[in-house]
Amino acid sequence: SGRHPFGEAFKVAVWDVEETTGTVDTALFFRICARNAFVDLGCTPYYLGPIPWMSYREGVLDKMFLGAVDSSSSNSSSPSTPTGVSNTASESTFAQKKTTVTQTTNNCQKSAHGVVLDALSEALSGIAGNYDSVGKWTCDEAGNCGRGLGSHQFISYRDDVRKLISSKPGGKEYLAKVDRGAGISGEEMLLYFPAADQDALFQQDLTALLDQAAKQTDPTTEQLFTGKRLVERVAQMHFGGLAIPIDSEVSDVYEKLTVKGYGKKATDFYQESLTSMSC
Repeated sequence: SGRHPFGEAFKVAVWDVEETTGTVDTALFFRICARNAFVDLGCTPYYLGPIPWMSYREGVLDKMFLGAVDSSSSNSSSPSTPTGVSNTASESTFAQKKTTVTQTTNNCQKSAHGVVLDALSEALSGIAGNYDSVGKWTCDEAGNCGRGLGSHQFISYRDDVRKLISSKPGGKEYLAKVDRGAGISGEEMLLYFPAADQDALFQQDLTALLDQAAKQTDPTTEQLFTGKRLVERVAQMHFGGLAIPIDSEVSDVYEKLTVKGYGKKATDFYQESLTSMSC
């Protein structure tokens, strides 16, 4: 549902709620009306959207304009036609601790550049998220919009992710739903992007990241990245992208971790994973 604080041309609806960071995003929805001097066919529901609008954060002096609070049907601020998306489905589930799905096999012998792949995969998954995690709706600088999906938050507009999802029955329809910013649940996401697909895709990513990071020079030693620092750099690139500067202090959309902080946390988790795997 939504409100009409600026009149009936469009409605403003709460669209994405992130309780862990105390933030809420709003979106605009428009409708089509057919009226002229001879006939009045009325208007459609407010189905054109969502169009990202304003974001608010708990604890900050943000003011949310609601319009008049009179809820009578004649007032323009009265509740509008529901959007059909439940609050629980539109919330991000990334960074919420879940234990319903876990990795079942670990192999100490599978490694690249001296890094045990399963241990690193487990470490990155353990920071925040699980196979059924759904991230916040976000857009990059090029205008590509989507959600992070799964334990490693594969963004939904990646070509390889879309290929895997669209190969499933109903996958194309599901992608269309994701593309328009509709709320999705973790259970629904797993039907089209199961744990096995996530693991296979991540193994490909991880090997490529290790190959690239191993060719870079560590500014703290002026030598190529190796050992713990290689793990740290791979985690930074996984978190911030291939071109992210080394030890960057840029934070994520939740403003919970910096790129550098993510790398250090991943390294600590990696060491714990090695111990638990007896590697």
